[in-house]
Amino acid sequence: MRSFILHCILVVILSTSLSAQTTTVFGGYKWYDLVKDPNYSKENKSRSEVVVSADSIKVIMNDQTLYYSIKTVTEVPKEFKTDYTVERNGKPELIIIGKSSIGSSISDNYKTWMVVSKLEGISPLGYLFPGEPRIDLEAERTKLPGFYKFATMSFSRKIDINRDGIASTSYGDELSACQQDIQIEFLSDNTGIWWEGQTKESCKKSETKFKWKLEDVVVKTEHVLTLILKMDEFDINTYSVKELTKGGMEIVGEFNFGTEDTTVEARLFLWKMKKKK
Repeated sequence: MRSFILHCILVVILSTSLSAQTTTVFGGYKWYDLVKDPNYSKENKSRSEVVVSADSIKVIMNDQTLYYSIKTVTEVPKEFKTDYTVERNGKPELIIIGKSSIGSSISDNYKTWMVVSKLEGISPLGYLFPGEPRIDLEAERTKLPGFYKFATMSFSRKIDINRDGIASTSYGDELSACQQDIQIEFLSDNTGIWWEGQTKESCKKSETKFKWKLEDVVVKTEHVLTLILKMDEFDINTYSVKELTKGGMEIVGEFNFGTEDTTVEARLFLWKMKKKK
């Protein structure tokens, strides 16, 4: 999975994208009048929105609304974009919707306007750009079963889990040896066991059985391998799988360390090893 996707923007140049029978909305946060400002030097941060339906495109920029009828649609997977040949007031034009990393310069054939939309501003949430690679779920589901042990963890924000008055993002500063004593076994029948405190005499021991599944979930226009752990009917945890190899697994999600106010987003890496008998 490409990490840059989380740091990219959607650039709607004269346009938008859609899947056949649905409407796709790109909520903008700035736009450029390329007739008056061909060098993209003046951002217009007033309301902007691009709505693409099966046969038309509507563009809203502040107090003006433009309507286009779609004539042809061409997907360009290598460039993660879609080209639309459109018509407005009897004149043919080209509208392009694509994705690029922040700082990239984008131009269009007619140099009329450009709308920039954040990935979070795209509806429906399951929208995908042409060319986005799919996940081989069967292969990933085959790799997961096995015995795993806590390796490292980092928190997305500073938190004072051990209540010593000093907040930190380091698991070494915040988690006790018992809290780090985590072992997880994933069985091939989609069940598993989560152990805590099993290897140290002084730790409170716990054992939680769960059911697991791996899914391909679209997040911010990209396929994300997602691990779902169902502890019971009311306790279901969801994690994004950042890495899954023969040596281990890295997951990101919400973790709880005893009380509700110590739930925090964290990145957990687990070593995969042979289970001791």
